[in-house]
Amino acid sequence: MSQKTSKKDKGTRQPITRSALEHAIADLVKGRADCDQFVGVIIERVIPDVSGGNNWVLKGIKYGNADRTTCDAALSACSAQQALQFDLSD
Repeated sequence: MSQKTSKKDKGTRQPITRSALEHAIADLVKGRADCDQFVGVIIERVIPDVSGGNNWVLKGIKYGNADRTTCDAALSACSAQQALQFDLSD
C-alpha cells in the first residue's frame, strides 16, 4: 500500500524552481500572526531516501526580527504542506 501512496504523491507533485519555492514558503509564513518580520528560507536539493520521497529540505531559516517560536510553528506547517505539493525542478 505504501508503494501506491508513493507513486501517487510523486505524480501529483508539481515541479517548482528553488527560488519560487523559497518565496512561496516565506510568503506563507509571513502571512501568519507575529511573523510579518520573517525574512525567508534557504532550500537545498537532496536525493530522496525512498522512491517518491521529497527531493528538498530546509537548509537555513532567516528569521529577521520575527519571533522564532511562532515562526517555527508556522514554518513547520507550511513546509510540510509544500513538501506534498512540490518537487524541486532545478
